[in-house]
Amino acid sequence: MNLGLRTHQIFVNVEGHWIPALRTLPSVSDHATDTAAFGALVGRVAGRIRGASLTLDEKEIALDRNHGDHHIHGGKRGMTQGVWRVEPAATSLKAYLVSPEGEMGYPGQVSISCEIRLIDSTVHYTLEAESTRLTCFNPTWHHYFCLGETEDFGTQHLWLNASVSNENDSNGIALNRTFRPRALGDRAASLRDWVSDPHPQIRQFEGLDHYFQRATEGPLAILEEGPPRADDRSPDYSNVTHRPRIRMTLSASTPGLQVYSGQKLGTAGPGLALEPMVVPDAIHHANLAPEVTMEAHTLFERSMSCEFSLIDR
Repeated sequence: MNLGLRTHQIFVNVEGHWIPALRTLPSVSDHATDTAAFGALVGRVAGRIRGASLTLDEKEIALDRNHGDHHIHGGKRGMTQGVWRVEPAATSLKAYLVSPEGEMGYPGQVSISCEIRLIDSTVHYTLEAESTRLTCFNPTWHHYFCLGETEDFGTQHLWLNASVSNENDSNGIALNRTFRPRALGDRAASLRDWVSDPHPQIRQFEGLDHYFQRATEGPLAILEEGPPRADDRSPDYSNVTHRPRIRMTLSASTPGLQVYSGQKLGTAGPGLALEPMVVPDAIHHANLAPEVTMEAHTLFERSMSCEFSLIDR
């Protein structure tokens, strides 16, 4: 979609049947009032910025306050609500957006381009941007993944290429302290196990809404559809769906990713947001601020790919 360059839906062909891999909204018009950024390219800065302000060149800059006293996902009318110019081709498209000087408070006019390519069973996203002035830039793709049936959401298995996660304060703003969820390890764990962690950080937010720091080279995350589900209409549960399950492998050029388990989506959910980016509110951490500061007339690049495959064949 040209509104927010949203990926409205992805389907995976499983033995001749098209199985959904994303949660989305029912119609194009629903996205115009969407506040959860379903499938959008979010920015200029994704995540929360404390106090809706930042400092560049020793000048304090006020941003749009759209999350209480704070700023989130680029403001009320950031890239998420931008109308992109789209040039489609057979298995790819290129899209362009100009974020004007001062949009939602951000300095500099930023020219942004994104190419989306479908190669075999992988969707590739490549983002480039350039600003006329020193600015802050940390966008992400905001897909809500749900492989197959929504009632099986909690049985899907997630593995993250991380050893620690950043703690959040009570406003959900990332801190420079870390913790280790019990599901984080060498093996994937069900989403039900991830969100039932008794750690205070997980309990406080009723699930995941945390940044995970990359541990090694390779994919950032692997999400797998849950085990075959028994047909509830069969008293002895002998009628079991035996089709291959879907696996999604997410790779990106970022040092980590934000993971949100969709606990506030309500009737629009469920869905798992896997958001490649630099840690939210990095601009307020001296050791991280350079990673989200974009110099004038310097090319910014970021990429993500989602590879879909089948297991149990």
